[in-house]
Amino acid sequence: MSKACELNYSVSYQSQMNEKTWLGPCTQSQLNYLKNNKIKEVVIIPISFVCENLETKYDLDIQIVPQFNPLVIGSKDFNVSRIEIPAVNEKFVEMLISFL
Repeated sequence: MSKACELNYSVSYQSQMNEKTWLGPCTQSQLNYLKNNKIKEVVIIPISFVCENLETKYDLDIQIVPQFNPLVIGSKDFNVSRIEIPAVNEKFVEMLISFL
């Protein structure tokens, strides 16, 4: 999809529960990297979930996305948002049913 839309993408991980080595890069680090490399717009797409949950509603909406709000970081040159998970979208549900 990214090729068809001519969009770049990167993968990051969230919700690490302890200080042990984990999957990386973490989402906060990746967002800092993108901001420091003059990327202006980031849309987070939580691809591993089919319904909203603690890791999307709290980790992303409360902890991560607001941290990169232009008013918080003092710059209008970097915008972070995330899409909602389409679990209540009728076409999405029909697609899942078709896999059964």
